[in-house]
Amino acid sequence: MTRFRTFHIVPPAVLAVAVGLMAVAAAAPAAAATTYTVTDLGAGGSATNNGGSDAFLWDGKKMTDLGQQAPVNGSESDAHAINDSGQVVGTYGTGSTMHAFLYSNGTMTGLPEPSFTGGSGCEADAINSTAQIAGSCTDTTGQAHLVRWHNGEVADLGTLGTPGNWSFTQAVSINGNGQIAGAVFMEGGATEGFLYSNGTITSLGSFTAAAINDNGQIVANATYTPTGQTHALLLTPA
Repeated sequence: MTRFRTFHIVPPAVLAVAVGLMAVAAAAPAAAATTYTVTDLGAGGSATNNGGSDAFLWDGKKMTDLGQQAPVNGSESDAHAINDSGQVVGTYGTGSTMHAFLYSNGTMTGLPEPSFTGGSGCEADAINSTAQIAGSCTDTTGQAHLVRWHNGEVADLGTLGTPGNWSFTQAVSINGNGQIAGAVFMEGGATEGFLYSNGTITSLGSFTAAAINDNGQIVANATYTPTGQTHALLLTPA
């Protein structure tokens, strides 16, 4: 299953608000700089001797090859997200059909798939502190639906795509309240950010949603076409 990454175009009025907010922030006194130690741990997938790739987990001391555990072993695998408890989610499979997995407490589990699943299968993209998992599953027509896994069950949360036209709804982040931020890629090249909350998927417009916190704040990226400039945005619920 293909994972999409893109930038978005926002109307001038919306961008003006964002730029105005950034200007206010720039005028504020500078905060004390925070120093970070940067450690290169590689990627969420590591090349194998046979030319494939395995998901792995780095715990600060050693790397664990998650791709050698059933049911993932023998397949290509890729880790997509990890929570504070060290639970890992990602995808595995061969060819164009992928499946979602959860690695928890030393055990690898293939996640259940909705009855409509076909085409390129499922992927798990994000996990929160209560092990709610957000991802997507593709139906037999090629439409990718937003799904959520919890306690061994999967729920179809729908799609923002137009009926009859191809679309791919992809989660990028899930907070502790089960709210999901992501993007929907539509036929013709249009892309929109979205928020799933309390049973409803809402379009955020031409933004690339990157993450959502427990207060419902969403960080996103947007590109203003006339200048080509990319801006980081903070969306805060009213």
